[in-house]
Amino acid sequence: MSRKMSRRKFLKVSLTAGAGIAALSKGLPIAAQDMMYSEAPELADLVASGDLPPVADRLPLNPVVIEPLDSIGEYGGAIVLNLPTTGPLLLNALLAQDMLLAGSMILFLSLLTVVGAFVSDLLLVWADPRIQFE
Repeated sequence: MSRKMSRRKFLKVSLTAGAGIAALSKGLPIAAQDMMYSEAPELADLVASGDLPPVADRLPLNPVVIEPLDSIGEYGGAIVLNLPTTGPLLLNALLAQDMLLAGSMILFLSLLTVVGAFVSDLLLVWADPRIQFE
């Protein structure tokens, strides 16, 4: 059972919902100003030596604060999914002026792009009955 909604009704409902969300979220930055912030233990030496300003000076005036579900996490930890990508490798090759590696990476990525586009075109010709060859 589908009910049709007119454009005017849809606009009224969406504007009312948007105004409600804006009204509810307006008080969040005020509550964030009253909270105390803790500093990472790794940064305590930098703050003590004066190389880094205190945590109160580093934060914005109205930070976005998200309440944790159970508890606050701990500093540090392990990287869960550390997959290497081509971006940092290409950047390091360019910074080290390794033009052979950088050029071969760009050539290989361009080749993969062209082959991928060609394969997707072949799959589209196979899947779409509207495409006809004369």
